[in-house]
Amino acid sequence: MSDYCIASWGSDSWPGTIARPWLTEDPWNTLVVAGTIQRGDTLWIFGDLTLAAAAIQIPTDVDVRGGSRNHRPTVTGASGQPCFKFNDSVDGSNLRFIDTTGGSKGVLYGTNVTGSTVIACKIINWTTSGIDGGSSV
Repeated sequence: MSDYCIASWGSDSWPGTIARPWLTEDPWNTLVVAGTIQRGDTLWIFGDLTLAAAAIQIPTDVDVRGGSRNHRPTVTGASGQPCFKFNDSVDGSNLRFIDTTGGSKGVLYGTNVTGSTVIACKIINWTTSGIDGGSSV
């Protein structure tokens, strides 16, 4: 199990660790698409984040989280995109302690997603729906 991190003080040239976090969602999404992210991995988000162009992808059995219920970062979505997307056929993943604003949706569930939850998140100012499911981006 590995911890990855995106933070408002990071750099995409860094390795994405807690001590040296990424600045944007791009390196994380690249690892998700490549199949590098494993079951049990965690993505931490610290400080407020504005997404450049795409949703933060959530693969199977991964925890995406802010600090705690009382210390939640705000993720602002890119125009026409959700803030977070549970990928198709995901099982057992969680999104917790993160607020979302803007974008088309706060959270999008892909097709055939099971056992995945959104916990203690505030989802506001979306243009289409707060939480939606059943389609792909």
